[in-house]
Parts: sequence; C-alpha cells; structure tokens
Amino acid sequence: MSDSVRYADYWAEGRGASAITWIDAAEAQQRYESSASAFTAVGTDGVSPRPRWALTVAVNRCVRVVFLDPHRTRTRSVDYDWREGRLWRWITTDFEYPDRDRRYRRERAVRTTTAVFEPDGSARVQVIDRAVAADSKDVLTLEDAPVQGFWLERPAFGQWSDLINPEYGIPPEGRTRQQ
Repeated sequence: MSDSVRYADYWAEGRGASAITWIDAAEAQQRYESSASAFTAVGTDGVSPRPRWALTVAVNRCVRVVFLDPHRTRTRSVDYDWREGRLWRWITTDFEYPDRDRRYRRERAVRTTTAVFEPDGSARVQVIDRAVAADSKDVLTLEDAPVQGFWLERPAFGQWSDLINPEYGIPPEGRTRQQ
C-alpha cells in the first residue's frame, strides 16, 4: 500500500490536525519549484490518519524528514543539506524511549544518537544515554565513514520515496533498523 500525502503550510508532531493550515498539492508544488516558501508533506499509510512521516522543505532547499511510530512519537529525523546543487544526508538523529506502548515527547527519550556526516567521510556521533546516567554523553569521531551513497539529486515534486527511506544511502552493514 502506498502512502497518502497531505501538504501543510507548517506542521509539527505536537499539533492536532485541526490546528494545521493545510494547502493543496498545487500550492505545495509551486513552493517547491520556486523555493519561495517552506511547506511540509505529511504521509500516512492511507488507512489511518496518523502520520508515519513528515518531510519539510525549507526555503533554502534543505529538507528535514521526521519518522513517527504508530503513537506519533518521533523515532528518527534526517536532515538533508543543500550542497553543490544536490541534497546531502547530513544529520541523522535516532530517539529511543522507555517503551513503544504510548506517545512520548522527544525530551522523554532515554537514548538519543545524533550522527553528523561530511562528504569527506568525517563524522561525529554523539550518544546521550539517560538510562546510564542523567548526564551521560559519549562522542565518537570518524575519519572514513562510508558516505558515498549520501548524495541525492533533488527529486521531482511528489517523488519522495528516497527521502522517506529512513536508511537512504546507508550501506547494508551499517543499518540500524527498519522503520
């Protein structure tokens, strides 16, 4: 089953659908092609109204994709930076919570892993693990991360499949989980 997509002027996972200003696909496409205004594409499974992902396109052509569980809890976000006329998978943040039984706000994550990658293979990975200690933070730096697949041509409007793939560009041996 393919995703059903709606477009919003501004979207955040904490806002109810009635508090969102929805726009039609033609307006979103005009914004995408002109880069004059930001918008968000919100995808559901076509059966439930609960969003599975939200893709925000900024005026500067950068893109943030937020992945949500069935309770609308953010599990991952991926930021694509606009570089050299293409999108670069720049920052990935994974959120883990006490359980998967209910909705959590991001600040309730017991573990947050943020990885920042550069095209030269350098990377910085920060892990905040509140299950270990309230102020636990580990930082790892890499010099030769496998980032060859992190470039993405800017897709045609509505062709979001690569952007909404939470594992886009990650070699199979480095994948953390399937969404």
